[in-house]
Amino acid sequence: MDQKEVIILQSGDPWLTNDSLRIVGIFDSEDSFEKFATQMRDKGIISEWGYKMLTGYYGNGRQCDIQGGQLLVTKEPLNPMLEDVNL
Repeated sequence: MDQKEVIILQSGDPWLTNDSLRIVGIFDSEDSFEKFATQMRDKGIISEWGYKMLTGYYGNGRQCDIQGGQLLVTKEPLNPMLEDVNL
């Protein structure tokens, strides 16, 4: 069965320490996330390079600098089955 995933955008300090992370948004598709990332780029929150990093243009490691911190993108399973997770 195809496992559905959500895309989670978080912001944090420059080192992405656990205590600094907060969820900015949860997206149900790459298209939805790319629209949001485009808005961030157009408003100058992220650079073109940052846009490409966050949208996966350069592969894994979807994070970029913002003023005073970093943004981080992860994909997480939606409604996983216990046997599909590593606990």
